[in-house]
Amino acid sequence: MLKLMHREAPHCLTRAYMFEPQEKYFPTLRQLVAAFAPRLTHIPAVAWNEDSTVPFFLSANSETSSLSNRMAGRFGSRKSINVTAVDLAAFVRRGASALPAPELLFLKLDVEGVEAQLLPFLLAEGALCKLTHLLIEWHLNAISPEQRLDALALKMALPSMLYYACRRKPPRIEYEALTAPECL
Repeated sequence: MLKLMHREAPHCLTRAYMFEPQEKYFPTLRQLVAAFAPRLTHIPAVAWNEDSTVPFFLSANSETSSLSNRMAGRFGSRKSINVTAVDLAAFVRRGASALPAPELLFLKLDVEGVEAQLLPFLLAEGALCKLTHLLIEWHLNAISPEQRLDALALKMALPSMLYYACRRKPPRIEYEALTAPECL
C-alpha cells in the first residue's frame, strides 16, 4: 500500500496508521514501521468509537479475531481479552489537523465485522471527511442476518453520504484493494 502510494504520488507526503492489538503481529509490524518510518505508525490498540478498554475476541484463526464475538466465532472463538480501544474519530481529526498539505491521509478500515457500527460514528463525527483515501474491508458475512441488510445499505450509500456530508472533496473510497492514489 505505501509502496503504491509513494510510487504513484511521490510529491505527496503520506501517512498511514495501523491499529492492531494482537501481540503476535507486533514483530512484523515493527519491521514494516522501520521500513516506512516516519510515514507508517502502528498503534497497539483497536480502533473504536471511544477511548476505553474493550473485550477483544480471539479466534482460532487470528486473522478473524475481532471486537465481534460473532466474527471471531466463525473459526472457533478461543477466548476474550481486554484491549485498549482508541477513539478513531478523535485520532483522525488530531492527525489531519497536524498534517501539512499536500498530504495523503489514508485509512484502511479492516475491523473484522464491526464496520457497520464504526462507520456511522466516524461520519457523524466528521472524521471521514478529513481523509483523502479510505479502503474498507467489509465483512458482511460476519454480521447477523437481522443486521446484514442495514450494513449492506450503509456500504451502498456511503459514497453519496460522504459526497453530501463533506465540504471539501470527499475521500476516495476503495473496497478490498487500493488503486493508484491521487494527491489533492
